[in-house]
Amino acid sequence: MERLAELINNYGYIIIFLSLFLELIALPLPGEILMGYCGFLIYNGSLNYTLSIITAALGAICGITLSYFIGKLLGVPFFHKYGKYVHLTPEKLDKISGWFDRFGNKLLTIAYFIPGVRHITGYVSGITNISFSKFAIHAYIGAFIWAITFITIGKALGEDWNYLHKYATKYLIIGAILLGIIIVAIYGYKRYEKEIKKYIYLYMKNIISVYNSIKKVELGIVIAGIVYIALIIVTFKLIDEHLSNEMSLFDSITYRIFRGVFSKSFIEVISGFKNLSSVYIVILVSILMVGWITVKQSQKVKNILFIIFTILGGEIFVDISNYIFKKSNSAIDIGSIYNSFPSKDVFIVSILFGIITYYILRQSYSKIIKTISMIILISICAFVGISDIYLKIQYASGVIVAYLFATLWIILCITILELWSIIPEVASKLED
Repeated sequence: MERLAELINNYGYIIIFLSLFLELIALPLPGEILMGYCGFLIYNGSLNYTLSIITAALGAICGITLSYFIGKLLGVPFFHKYGKYVHLTPEKLDKISGWFDRFGNKLLTIAYFIPGVRHITGYVSGITNISFSKFAIHAYIGAFIWAITFITIGKALGEDWNYLHKYATKYLIIGAILLGIIIVAIYGYKRYEKEIKKYIYLYMKNIISVYNSIKKVELGIVIAGIVYIALIIVTFKLIDEHLSNEMSLFDSITYRIFRGVFSKSFIEVISGFKNLSSVYIVILVSILMVGWITVKQSQKVKNILFIIFTILGGEIFVDISNYIFKKSNSAIDIGSIYNSFPSKDVFIVSILFGIITYYILRQSYSKIIKTISMIILISICAFVGISDIYLKIQYASGVIVAYLFATLWIILCITILELWSIIPEVASKLED
């Protein structure tokens, strides 16, 4: 890396272009670290930010395009025989091809962030005969996102860019694993939705037959949900104790990145969103939702209890979590922080607008409305988290865990509601 840094110092944009070009045709070069160093040179005024991003993205685009046409020209037999020389063994080729079959061309956009995968996605795309237009759209967008991300992080860290050097691969692997789990879960549900619902229906039918009591089954579902939440808290407590130093470092790095990336004027605009977690807003939104359910929804009592349980239970859940996860200030000082772990602001806003989005997705048949509602949900939750970190209200780790806990809590509550809704239907069919 020292030699590469020296070349960048001397030849600038040419080396940036060539390095990323060569990496995307499977040469083992440290692309993220190189772009992080490029960001540092932007920080000290040696390079231009916009030109660096364009150069890096074009290098990646040219490299992955060349590998695409090489893969298309040479085909599967050649790579089965010689692929090991570009880290593309037959096993790896089959695995990546399977990913494309499952997740489609969108994999090209995120593959840049997965070490060991981005180097070969161009070859696999060509070998599997993905149309060039579809390949180009996703691969080229991904190249710009990749370049913007790491150059911006390097610029934001400034003199501390070496943190990226030390920890980029570790955090990328963790992020890739989490993203992979999410993608697999979404894909699995969409593909096997009918089978999953049929299985749940039959399972509930068997349970009701065994216990011969709807009330017992409903109580059992609630108890199972409580056990589920307890296991989540215990698991995260163990993880927190094991990785406390890692979290402190993550908090410090994230704070420095946010301070470098976001302007004060932007934070002033979005910081108001945290007021959405106030008691008055929560009560007002809850009353409005209850009123809407009373007018529009069937199974009114169950839906009203769902809202009360989700919001009030969420408040209790996050308070218990804050008590269990009492944390001292970060080992790497980033200022005086009022810390709740997970962040209560982020958790409350996430579950509140998560419920609203759930009902919109459930009631609307318009894909545009569904997409807009999801974008609004993600934006509001992100704004609250960003402002909390930037203004030193919460640690980054607390914000991330709040997003995760809120997601798990909403999934649990929705699952209980859906099961609760089908129990009477199953019971009535058993009686018939």
